[in-house]
Amino acid sequence: MDGVVRNLSNDDSVTDSQMLTAISRMIDWVSWPLGKNIDKWIIALLKGLAAVKKFSILIEVSLAKIEKVFSKLLYPIVRGAALSVLKYMLLTFQHSHEAFHLLLPHIPPMVASLVKEDSNSGTSCLEQLAELVHCMVFRFPGFPDLYEPVMEAIKDLHVPNEDRIKQLLGQDAWTSQKSELAGFYPRLMAKSDTGKIGLINLGNTCYVNSILQALFMASE
Repeated sequence: MDGVVRNLSNDDSVTDSQMLTAISRMIDWVSWPLGKNIDKWIIALLKGLAAVKKFSILIEVSLAKIEKVFSKLLYPIVRGAALSVLKYMLLTFQHSHEAFHLLLPHIPPMVASLVKEDSNSGTSCLEQLAELVHCMVFRFPGFPDLYEPVMEAIKDLHVPNEDRIKQLLGQDAWTSQKSELAGFYPRLMAKSDTGKIGLINLGNTCYVNSILQALFMASE
């Protein structure tokens, strides 16, 4: 998987627009119960894009898809995959509060639904979601009024300690590459990161290209 993603992320025959469309459609497949390991492929591709500093794609796809990914937490059959992708999206998107704030209206009703479900899967999701919320509030602390309904919703759930929060926030954040991200505050830039279409080719990826082309041409 890593080799395929590395080659795909560095193939100069794949435009930024095609890559954005392809990964957007992959994220849509999170809602498909038979999409085996789709979360691992999505996260691997997101990591590959971060490695080659394709931040415009990462920002755009995160803002466009994070609410949809969050909504899939309602469904036990796809909950695990959706939660994995959601955690990666939020914990990497630390240059701005924008992605997290898109979710604020949806968190209290989601918590209520998961509490009502009263299942092992729902309880595990609640615990991880609460931990994620505490991480984001720690990272972007300047909005107490906005956060009040969310904090009220998770008040009975476990609160991670500061060391745990810092550990999670330090795992994959793009903010570890601040110089490259400087131009993206607070939103993405319109053009590609390189100023041209395409990426640096690191190898023969015709098979991967065919997969990407199929994704790009696929109907919704």
